Amino acid sequence: MINTTLLDKISHSSQELRVDNIRGSFLGSNIRKELPEIGKVNAPKDFDELFAYHEGFTWQENIERLVERTNNIKPNIGRAELSEAEIKNVLNSPKRAIKFIQSHDYGILLKDLRTRCEEVKDAILVASHIPNVNIRGRLIEVLITSDEEERNKLLRNIEEIEHFLPTYDTKNDLGDYVRNFSDSDSYTDIKTKVLYLDFNPKAYNIDKFLKCMGNEKSVFMFFFVGIDETGIVNTVLASVLHDKLQNTTLLQHHWAGRGTRGTAQFNGKTINELLYDGQFENNINDNDSKSFLQKLLNR
Repeated sequence: MINTTLLDKISHSSQELRVDNIRGSFLGSNIRKELPEIGKVNAPKDFDELFAYHEGFTWQENIERLVERTNNIKPNIGRAELSEAEIKNVLNSPKRAIKFIQSHDYGILLKDLRTRCEEVKDAILVASHIPNVNIRGRLIEVLITSDEEERNKLLRNIEEIEHFLPTYDTKNDLGDYVRNFSDSDSYTDIKTKVLYLDFNPKAYNIDKFLKCMGNEKSVFMFFFVGIDETGIVNTVLASVLHDKLQNTTLLQHHWAGRGTRGTAQFNGKTINELLYDGQFENNINDNDSKSFLQKLLNR
């Protein structure tokens, strides 16, 4: 299988390749034959899972990576440096997460997000039929987090929705929805999951995640919205350190800017499991999560 995710770089003869000048050729040696990060090989028996993996990345992300790799360009954003105090806060984040999900604040955040979701449930159903996974996800995120005026503007222009979606400066941001409480600052990423489609969504940029968790009050959550042909099936508010999410997180290196810690990607089947779990609970193991976070810090 060949696509922008499965190409390591373009041939060295393609020195004119730029993000705004997509041209060049590739050699057989430029095609990734093995993907150790997901334990798969580039062969027909794994094509379904390889394509699910590919759908977690945007065209823009892959093109930027290929330009950097082909032209040996140093990335603009390097590996995040954390102070001793920030590292301590990162390793304390499992305890903060456990405290948060057991608190009244977790219930307030969950009710807030579910109320917002209910207010736009019909629009979410319309949006779920957009074939482009990245535009679909961005639209539903904005529908849930924006005010009524912005929602109406988006829905009036649904046919050309990509041009009307707001753009964000993502250099320092983590999470689509930030809500501060007296004991914690919650950062929530909203992820839609069309339950009958198999794809592995991007989870987070590891450097940005660690930098955010370096703040002593930060907690990072994911609000998963499960959709089928009839509409919203279920929603769950899961900690990034939920044991099932953490144990199946894929850590990517090849497409992230060189000199960074890379990115994390969720397993779509795990998200489906959480959404179908009628007795959903946030299970976090403090020691396992610390080991996982140390692994991220060491990358």
